Amino acid sequence: MGEPITVLCVDDDPELVELTATFLERAEERVRAHTAGSADEGLTFLAEDGVDCIVSDYEMPGCDGLAFLESVRAEYPDLPFLLFTGRGSEEIASEAISAGVTDYMQKEGGTDQYAVLARRVRNAVEHYRAREAAAAAHERAKTILEASPDAIVVSIDDEYVYANRSAAELFDASDPEELVGLRIPEVVHPAERDAVSDALRRAEPGEFTVNQAERTLRSLRGRTFPAEVTGRGITWDGEQAVVAIIRDVSERTLLAGDVRAEREALRELYALTAEGDPEVAALVDLGRERLSLPYGYFVRDDGPTVVRRDPDAPERPPPREACERTVERGRSLALVADGEGTYLGAPVYDGEERVGVLCFSDGGEREEFSKTERAFAELLALWVGFAAAN
Repeated sequence: MGEPITVLCVDDDPELVELTATFLERAEERVRAHTAGSADEGLTFLAEDGVDCIVSDYEMPGCDGLAFLESVRAEYPDLPFLLFTGRGSEEIASEAISAGVTDYMQKEGGTDQYAVLARRVRNAVEHYRAREAAAAAHERAKTILEASPDAIVVSIDDEYVYANRSAAELFDASDPEELVGLRIPEVVHPAERDAVSDALRRAEPGEFTVNQAERTLRSLRGRTFPAEVTGRGITWDGEQAVVAIIRDVSERTLLAGDVRAEREALRELYALTAEGDPEVAALVDLGRERLSLPYGYFVRDDGPTVVRRDPDAPERPPPREACERTVERGRSLALVADGEGTYLGAPVYDGEERVGVLCFSDGGEREEFSKTERAFAELLALWVGFAAAN
């Protein structure tokens, strides 16, 4: 049978309102009809019990059908409201439509009209429930999207119509509304705009047409970053749209670059040691070049310091104190020493005896070193210890 439909019939004629309620229930078995003798009674019933649909007469003392409709619309803007009146005119129909009436039907003789009225009531309620269900689902979806740590955006015709808080943070927006209304090309690197637009045009509801594509995006403040974009065609507010989950993969990209650099550095180190016992100076040079730093030092605990520098870098005395500070507590670390630069150091051992510090400096440009760079410096320090002992 389906879900029951609660209808409130409002008419100041007690016989007619009872007749309408009775025949509506006979014509549609899902209908549960109630009656009210005036607009005031109708508003009271609506507030206390609630209904799925109102069927109201037009001519009623105190408050006619149009005034009743406007009172209902003030609090229930979408509730189905059918004006069922014995007085018909284009003027009344026009006013009813302007006031937001769901349907308008003129009373006629006979009982056949109630089957038509029941059908209109059923259609209006089913349409209303479908809209309400869609709106509720839409709100639930937005609640879920807002809670996501991933950046999520929805676009229609290449224009953002929704963005969650994470998306605003990713694109350096003050709030999600700053993204709404933007064209997608505005946040995509110019070199990839055509590819992104083509992928969006191919998106169909329910189809994974843009799946984990790597893109270079641009924030509202001009910052570019690599991103993994997973998109799917959906229906949003009744229109074909695309929802996209965007993940900033800058750290992953940097890590991949670090891994490649480390492997290359190890290949060079093995190639150098394969030629025989490498000299300390050659190892220091290898580290300086691989780390792209202008200065490299092997500061011996008792003996001369080995200094290697880029030919274009100015000469300066070995910063023994700064290098020593990079290996405090026996581990390598990076620090800015006395405003002269950032230093990366690792202790050098001959067996269990410390013999010095391997240290590299940027000359004042760098702010930090990666874990991979630190690990390479420590590995290189092992070979320097071996070379120093021989």
